[in-house]
Amino acid sequence: PDSVFLTRGNHESSSCTQAYGFYKELGLKYPDSNWERVYKLCEGVFANLPLCAVIEDQVYVAHGGLFRDPAPSKGGKGHKAKKRKHWHKNKMKVGNMGQLRSASKGGFDPDNFVPSQLISTDVLWSDPQPDKGLAPNENRGIGLLFGPDVTEQFLKENKLKLIIRSHEGPDARMYREDMKTLIGGYSVDHEGKSGKLVTVFSAPDYPQFAEPDERTYNLAAYVVLRHPQIADPEFKQFSAVQRPQLSVFSAFAEDEDEE
Repeated sequence: PDSVFLTRGNHESSSCTQAYGFYKELGLKYPDSNWERVYKLCEGVFANLPLCAVIEDQVYVAHGGLFRDPAPSKGGKGHKAKKRKHWHKNKMKVGNMGQLRSASKGGFDPDNFVPSQLISTDVLWSDPQPDKGLAPNENRGIGLLFGPDVTEQFLKENKLKLIIRSHEGPDARMYREDMKTLIGGYSVDHEGKSGKLVTVFSAPDYPQFAEPDERTYNLAAYVVLRHPQIADPEFKQFSAVQRPQLSVFSAFAEDEDEE
């Protein structure tokens, strides 16, 4: 395509498509066809989507965000170093674009316990934080938390000016009081000498199937980049329109109904 370019998100994986309804939805909508084969084809498409995009050598776009250097730290040797599952935050350092370009896309279900898939899981699952440094993303159990100093280092070392990411909705930010809200559809989370990092969320009134007292009724947003200031994002906000009545296909919704 020369107008639309798709990158991979954390939900483009086997585990998320089965947990959040895509797998079941295919079976219900195409019961008389070989829908499981269709699902396998979709898995193949998801596994081949690029992890990120770089626009005009200035703007890095990824679903989650930054990633660690996967190289074993000094002192680690052989297969034991490669198989380690626990990373100490003081020993982690941010990766670079060269490592990302040569990294695996993660297969059907990226797993950060698989050394070759470490970069892909970080790119898809990581979140910014207000504190300095890199730390394991313990809330998600996968990916990283990265601070403004890490964003500044990544921008400077890779000669970039802007990072655009998503991955967090207004409901997620409700439980992160140290971060800016996403009720307006976007937030500027890190800003430094080399540039900034913004979070953009494009689903209004999310989550749509929640109970009224749990709804955020948020605005959504998207970003417009224009020449000559390609790294100066223009945010466009929009609200939800009336939705048709739909069924919930999420496995989590089924668990709640059974209870």
